[in-house]
Amino acid sequence: MSPETAHLIFFSVGIPMLVVWLLGVRFAFSRLRRPSAREDALRLDEEPLSGEPLTSGETVVDGDAEAVSKKLAELILAQSGPSGTFAPRIRERTAQRITVHFASGRKGDEKPPLYTLDVTLAPEGGRLRVRYELRARRLLTIFRALAWIVCFLYGGLFVIGVPVAIWLLVLRSEDAALRMQTIQIVQMVHGVWPPFLLGFVWGRIRRALGRNLEALFANLEHLQ
Repeated sequence: MSPETAHLIFFSVGIPMLVVWLLGVRFAFSRLRRPSAREDALRLDEEPLSGEPLTSGETVVDGDAEAVSKKLAELILAQSGPSGTFAPRIRERTAQRITVHFASGRKGDEKPPLYTLDVTLAPEGGRLRVRYELRARRLLTIFRALAWIVCFLYGGLFVIGVPVAIWLLVLRSEDAALRMQTIQIVQMVHGVWPPFLLGFVWGRIRRALGRNLEALFANLEHLQ
């Protein structure tokens, strides 16, 4: 392979791969962004933010606040199942508020919750307005740590390491047969796709955590 052909392959493959990798990193971290200062202030009460809102909403139902609160707590526990990897634990339940932590199902585990459900109940015009927020500070932190590892440690090994190795060891070689190995620049692809996968996985998790919860509150009036 001539030096000109080797350089053509190197740049025509390497530059697009690098651009796609940068887009993947941006995609992953845009999905895993932290709440802004403005979002921090948008709380249902004065308590500090407990994590990025995965989903939130509200519904208006008939009934006594204490009775609705108790029934809703039972429904949340029943929907989550009696056990599981992320077992629900009610930390507070009053006629005005319900707080549920979802953490490891291991008994005695006092680690911070992976995600938290906050529900407020407020009388309004003879009915009851129920608001909810599902937040996930620890789960988001775990995924952001994974994003740094996947995008820059693992991804950088291929997206940066492969072209540097080819530039130093292959393109500068006087051996035409060795320059044929410039085609190995395509190995960069192994570092290009993981950021997109991580972003899609987080999106699926967000939808999975929110879907049943949204259905529960949408049908709350008929479940009492």
